[in-house]
Amino acid sequence: MSNLSTATPTQHSFQYNRRAFWLNVTNGAFFTLSSTLMDPTLVLVLFVSQLTDSNFLIGAVSTIGSASWFLPQLFISGWVQSKPRQLPVYKMVALVRVLSWLLLLAAIWFVQETTLLLLAFYATYTIMNLMAGLAGIPFMEVMAKTISPKRRGRLFGLRMLWGGVLGLLGSRVVKGALQSSLPYPRNYALLICIALAWGGLALLVFSLTDEPDGPTREAASLTAQFQRGWYALRTNHAYYYLLVGRSFLFLGFIAIPFYTVLAQQVLGAPDAVVGDYLALTTLTTLLGNYPWGWLLDRKGMRWGLRIASLSWAAITLLGLAIWWAARSELLAGLPFPAYFVAYPLFFLRGLFAPVGHVAGLNLLLEIAPPGDRSLYLGFSNTLLGAVLLFSTLGGALMDLLGIQVLFLVAIAVNLLAFYFFGRIDLEI
Repeated sequence: MSNLSTATPTQHSFQYNRRAFWLNVTNGAFFTLSSTLMDPTLVLVLFVSQLTDSNFLIGAVSTIGSASWFLPQLFISGWVQSKPRQLPVYKMVALVRVLSWLLLLAAIWFVQETTLLLLAFYATYTIMNLMAGLAGIPFMEVMAKTISPKRRGRLFGLRMLWGGVLGLLGSRVVKGALQSSLPYPRNYALLICIALAWGGLALLVFSLTDEPDGPTREAASLTAQFQRGWYALRTNHAYYYLLVGRSFLFLGFIAIPFYTVLAQQVLGAPDAVVGDYLALTTLTTLLGNYPWGWLLDRKGMRWGLRIASLSWAAITLLGLAIWWAARSELLAGLPFPAYFVAYPLFFLRGLFAPVGHVAGLNLLLEIAPPGDRSLYLGFSNTLLGAVLLFSTLGGALMDLLGIQVLFLVAIAVNLLAFYFFGRIDLEI
C-alpha cells in the first residue's frame, strides 16, 4: 500500500499536467474564436459608431471590455484565497456570465430605440465582462497549480495559435454577417449568438480540469487585502516596477480603438472592410503566437514586456504618420483606395498583441509567492482596471484635441512603460 501511495502522485502529476495543458489550450482556442466575433476594437466599435457620434462612448467599448475584467479581482481575492480549490468558484461565475451574455444578445435582437439600445448594450456588456473578471483569479490559480512555469509561454502561444486558426474562420463570419440581408442591429446579434456558443463551450472545457488542493489563507476583508497588497507593492521592487510599467502600457492602449475610426472617418473604409482588417489581425496573431511563446520562454518575460511597449509606440507612430499623410493630401494620388494604407496598422497590431499580455501575466505569477497569488493577482489587476477606466478619457481627448494628440499621448506613455520594465530585476 505504501509503494502504491508513493508511486501514484508522480504518475498522476504527469498525466494530470498534460491533460490540464491541453484542456487549457482548447479553452483558449475556443475563447479566441468567440472574442474574434465580438472584437471590441473592431466589431463592437463599429456597432456602437452607428448608434452615436461620441468618441467618448466609442472608446468606452474597448475600455469596458478590458477594465471590467481587471476591476473586480481584489474584491474576490480575500474570499477565494481561503479555498483549496478554485474551480467551483469558476463554474459558479461561468453560469452568471452565460446568463448575462444571453441578455446582451436579447437586447441587440429586440431593442429598437437608439438610446435604449445603447443603454442596454453598455449595461449587459459591462456585466458580462465583470463576470469574466471574477473568474480571472480562479482561472489563473488553476493554471498556476497545473502548468509548469517553463511551459506557460508555450501554453499561451498554443492557445492563441489554435485560436487564430479558428479566428480566421471567425473573421469571415464577421464579414459575411455585416454583408448579410439581416438588418442592423440583428446582424450583430447573429455574431454575438455564435460567440456565445463557442464561449460557453470554452467555459465547459476548462471546467473539466483536474485541480489539486493548493495553499490557503484565512478569508480576509477588502480593507485587509488592500493593506496587504499595498505593503507588497512597497516592499517588492519587482512587483512595483511591473505594476507601474503595465499601468503605462495599458494607458497606451487608448489609441487602439481609433485605428478603426482612422480607417473609416479619415481614409473612407466601408463597413465590410472591418472583416478584412479583422482577418489580417487574426492571421498575424496566428503566425506570431507560438514563436512569441517560444521566445518568451527563452528570453524571459521582462524582455517581452519591453518589446511590447516599444512595439505599441511604433505602431501608434505609424498611425500618426498615416493621419498626417491623409490630412496633407499625400494619399490623394494613390492607385488604390486610401484605406489600404491602414492594413499595416492591423498587421502589426495582430503581430504584437499577445506579447504584453502573456509576458505580464506570467511575470506576475513568477513574482507572486504561491500562498499570496490571489492577493498579488487581485491587487494588481484591480489597480490596472482603474487605469483602464481612466483610459476611457482617450475618446474625450480625441473629441477635444483631435486624434493626433491622442496618438502622441499613447506614444509617450508606451515609452514610459519601456523605462519601468527596464527597472525590473534581471534575475526575475
